[in-house]
Amino acid sequence: MQSASILHVFLAVAVLVLPALSLGLPPLVPAVHNYLSDSASLTFRLPKHIRIVVDERDAHATADDGLSLIPPTLLDFSQTFKSDLEALFPQTAVELSVGNAHNVLRESAVIVLSLSDTLNTIHADGSPTTEGYELDVAPTRIRIAGAGSKGAFWATRTLLQGLVLTGGQFPTGKILDQPDWRTRGFMLDVGRQWYPIAFLGDLCAYASWFKISEFHVHLSDNLPGDVDFDAYARFRLRPEDPALAGLTPHLNETYTRSEFDAFQARCAARGVTVIPEIESPGHALVITQWKPELALSTDPTLINLTVSDAVPTIKSIWKEFLPWFHSKQVSIGADEYNSSLADDYNNFVNEMSNFIEQESGKTIRIWGTCEPSNRTSVSKNITIQHWDFSDDDPYELIRSGYDVINSEDSFQYIVIKTTGSFPSKLNQTRLWEGANVVAGGMWDPLTELGNATNNPSPTDPRLKGAIMAAWNDHGPTASTFLEAFYSLKEGLPVVAAAGWQAASRPNHLTHEQFLAAYPKLEASAPGQILDRRITARRGARAIHQSSCRLVAITS
Repeated sequence: MQSASILHVFLAVAVLVLPALSLGLPPLVPAVHNYLSDSASLTFRLPKHIRIVVDERDAHATADDGLSLIPPTLLDFSQTFKSDLEALFPQTAVELSVGNAHNVLRESAVIVLSLSDTLNTIHADGSPTTEGYELDVAPTRIRIAGAGSKGAFWATRTLLQGLVLTGGQFPTGKILDQPDWRTRGFMLDVGRQWYPIAFLGDLCAYASWFKISEFHVHLSDNLPGDVDFDAYARFRLRPEDPALAGLTPHLNETYTRSEFDAFQARCAARGVTVIPEIESPGHALVITQWKPELALSTDPTLINLTVSDAVPTIKSIWKEFLPWFHSKQVSIGADEYNSSLADDYNNFVNEMSNFIEQESGKTIRIWGTCEPSNRTSVSKNITIQHWDFSDDDPYELIRSGYDVINSEDSFQYIVIKTTGSFPSKLNQTRLWEGANVVAGGMWDPLTELGNATNNPSPTDPRLKGAIMAAWNDHGPTASTFLEAFYSLKEGLPVVAAAGWQAASRPNHLTHEQFLAAYPKLEASAPGQILDRRITARRGARAIHQSSCRLVAITS
């Protein structure tokens, strides 16, 4: 009955809110939930000088109910906002200070940021979220109130996108906004392809522009299929314990602790939590190359869990790296194992869950893997990341009491530079037209968890959201690191928008709105230059590198 009541509220609120675009908002990505236009239909215009003032009561608050263990303060987020505003609008001088928000709001040419305990921002399942915000725009000043520090930061993304799309203007009125799901993420396979750590940080900056909340980093793997002990396999973190040195014979393709710390901090500064994954007992050739005696005799990529030293070895790896990870949840991978060892697999997953919780207080997630056992099962304390129906039944998992993340491969998988089973970019037609029948075809995290007419409700608390996945099945010779961005860049904002607002909402982003906004927003995402765009001063000669060609432009 409670779920039904929440659903009635969900639908009732949605019906009362008029479509945001019709009231003068530009086509933001994601679209906002609620927008009340100022009756005077006025416009805020970015002045030549503006002050950003952080409320002195909230400046050092880190209110955040997400998965980050290093949430920035409101002042930290405001400093990032200042840098982005200056970069996007260099003609405007920006000053940042801490002060009394109530007094400052009487002034003009000011943007005030504070936190609010009274904002009723909730996920689709009715649970409160600190990612919500209120954005109140008047002709000469702007007030941002976040349910948490990250909520206030997301408000600055909304504001900056609007200013970018309108040449420095924003319609007056109030926006009340929040995500429908906590997990709005993307995954990159860095195990089969080396990526510079700075590139990974740039991806965080780009993803944050569209309010992505998680970057799932797949840190170890090997080439897929029937391979021998000499096949390509890598572990990307450089251990400090000499006893683990055999994991990383290729030190030039590893991340040090200081590098990985800085990467996580850079992502957190933009509201993105890094979710690290160390894969075992499958996809574990890098471990069996180090310790061949742990390999299953029929497949060297699988660890034989019946060998006495197998689980202690895996625990020693996690014990080394758990202090590196600044998230409340980590992934142990654990997919595509040998079905004849189903009980050993289930017991291993549960043992690792208990070990990681005892060592660090963290919970774990695993890829969906249906191990055929009538005697054992995976603990319901473990989140399941669904990816393929041959390995799990996600809706049945939800009904059985598991938390589920949707990475359904028919919609959300890409393999970089491939012509095989999965595309090299997300299929836009499928995302916009071939998915949720309830919402006229648009994909969202509910899609294909059961079937077209038997998916969970938006109000189901067991569905945590969705993560798109970019794989490197062809290994290190298949692509350059920039090609990963070209493969990700258009699909990622669609996944982010659908995770922010369910497709059944009347104000959800439409394909037409996305096409109108995406080119300009993609080119303007602050904090990175993944498209290798170089902006020159007027009258100067600029070089614009786009994908594979260089074009000289004279302004």
